[in-house]
Amino acid sequence: MSRQRDKEKQKEYNRRYREKHKDPVKEQEKLKLKEEQLARKLEKQKPKPPRWGIKAYWEQHPEIKTRTCTRCGKIRPETEEYFHYIEKESRYSVNCKQCSDMNKRRKKKQFQNPEFRAKQNEYTRNYHKEHGLSDEQRKKYNERYKQYYEEHKNDISRKNKEYRQSHIEEIKEREKIQRQIPENKEKIKERKKAYRETDSYKIEKSRYRHKRRARINGLETSLTAKQWEECKSFFNGCCAYCGKETDITMDHFVPVVNGGELSRDNILPACPDCNSSKRELDFFIWYTAQPFYSKMREKRIIKYLNYKGEGLQQRTLFG
Repeated sequence: MSRQRDKEKQKEYNRRYREKHKDPVKEQEKLKLKEEQLARKLEKQKPKPPRWGIKAYWEQHPEIKTRTCTRCGKIRPETEEYFHYIEKESRYSVNCKQCSDMNKRRKKKQFQNPEFRAKQNEYTRNYHKEHGLSDEQRKKYNERYKQYYEEHKNDISRKNKEYRQSHIEEIKEREKIQRQIPENKEKIKERKKAYRETDSYKIEKSRYRHKRRARINGLETSLTAKQWEECKSFFNGCCAYCGKETDITMDHFVPVVNGGELSRDNILPACPDCNSSKRELDFFIWYTAQPFYSKMREKRIIKYLNYKGEGLQQRTLFG
C-alpha cells in the first residue's frame, strides 16, 4: 500500500510541476498536430471519387466521347492523343496507342527469329489458300493500294531505301535462303526467261553493251533509258536514216573510234542494215550516197542532235 501511495504522490507532483513550468508555444504546436491528424482521418473516411479509366468515372462525364481498348480494357477519350487514327477507314484504332506500340515491339522481336518467321509465312500461305479473297474484295484492295501508293509514293520509296541500307546484310541472307528453295528456283528461272523475251530487256542489253564499250574507250556515258525512249518516240519508232519500222538499234552519230560518246546528243535509232553499212563512215558522205536519202530526214536528225557542224562530221556540241 505504501508503494501505491508513493506512486500517486509522484504523479501529482509531476502534474503540478508541468502546470507551473509549461511552455505555451509548444502547447499550440501540439494542438495543431492533433487537428491535422483529425483532418487526415476524416479525409480517409470520406468516399473516394471513381478513378480515371473506370466506367463509373466516365458515367459522370457523358459530354466526353470515349473508347474502350480491346487489349487492356481501359476506357480513354476518343482522340489522337490516346488512339491511332486510320485514314483509309476514317476511324480510330481498336487498341490504344500504348498497347499497339507494345504489340509492334513484341512482333519485331519475334520476327528476328528465323524459325518464327518461317512458321508465320506458312500460316499466312495456308490461310490465303483456304480463305481466298473474292474478286470484288481483291479489286477493292488493289484500288485502295494504288490510291495510297500514288499519294505517298516518295515517302514509301525513301523508307524502303533507308531500311535496305540499314538492314542490307539481313536482306542478303534472307534472299540467299529464299533462292535455295527448289520452288523459288523454278519461279526465278521462269521469270528470267519471260523477261529475256521482252523488248525492254533487249533495249537494256544494247544500252549496257554500248555503255561498257564507251567506258573502255574513256568516253562519256550519260544516256539514260528515259532519254532513249524519248529518242525513239521523236522518230516515231522508225529508223532515223531510212524510216523503216524494224528492230531498232542504237547508232552513234559520231563513231566511237572518232570519240563519239554515249549521250543524248550522239545516239540515233537505226535499223540493223543502216547501222552495219554506216560503220565508221562520215554521216554526210555516207547518207547522201544512199538510195533512201531524204533532205527532210537529214534536217530532222540535225535538229534533234543540236548539231552545229558545217558539213563535216565532228564531236557533238551541246546546245
